[in-house]
Amino acid sequence: MAVTLSALTHRLLLTLKLPVRAQSLVETESASTFFADATKSGLAAQVAQVLGQKLESSGDLQLSKVASVVLDAPLQTMQPAQVQASLLVLIYLDWREPQMVSSTQLGALQLLLQGYFSRGLAPEWASIAPDSPLEMTLSLSRLELKLDLKGHDWGQETLVHYVVQTDVENGWMGEIEAWYDKEHMPGLAAVPGCRSAQRLINHDNGPRSYACYDLVSADVLTSSPWMAVRGTAWSSMARPHFVNPQRWVMRAL
Repeated sequence: MAVTLSALTHRLLLTLKLPVRAQSLVETESASTFFADATKSGLAAQVAQVLGQKLESSGDLQLSKVASVVLDAPLQTMQPAQVQASLLVLIYLDWREPQMVSSTQLGALQLLLQGYFSRGLAPEWASIAPDSPLEMTLSLSRLELKLDLKGHDWGQETLVHYVVQTDVENGWMGEIEAWYDKEHMPGLAAVPGCRSAQRLINHDNGPRSYACYDLVSADVLTSSPWMAVRGTAWSSMARPHFVNPQRWVMRAL
């Protein structure tokens, strides 16, 4: 997918790929505190500096979500022998007001955040694997928010974060967006156990369409109301035009 030179950005998506042994690392109290404080201690100011901005308050840029899943294979089509098990961690940094971010700024931000998270996680990793360096891959994407819905259980604790990413067959983007906005996401948001539903455009790494849902439990994904929304006639028409779909059921941290 071609990288957009300059893009309206509501959210930065940090995707960390870590060794599978890092599962215990991201669940420690100190690591949780590190993630929770990720936009404090000067990081937000550093991000703003890269963008040539000045933050008016600490609320201008905030970490809104951390979620993780152990991956045996990043793509369904890959054979198990070809893939080394790893841990995927998604981190969202949201602006209170959307920003225009260039591809050059994105590259500088990726270097900044790579160093920040490498240093922040290194002490915990040293206690887990003192003889092994922390192998971490970080990618950064600009996400543009298109739809933001409060769900049936808005205000409840989020335990599961569900992500669906996909490209769309040529000529079908308008139909897929209409399906998402008019039927699919409002329907899923109304399902008991759904806290929120969002649709975003990914301007950089991964499929272009990015839909995510905060859920009170993984059971919501197999509940009768959820399956009913997924099984409509419009859904049956739209879904075959997904290209390279990827779905992650993640634990909110």
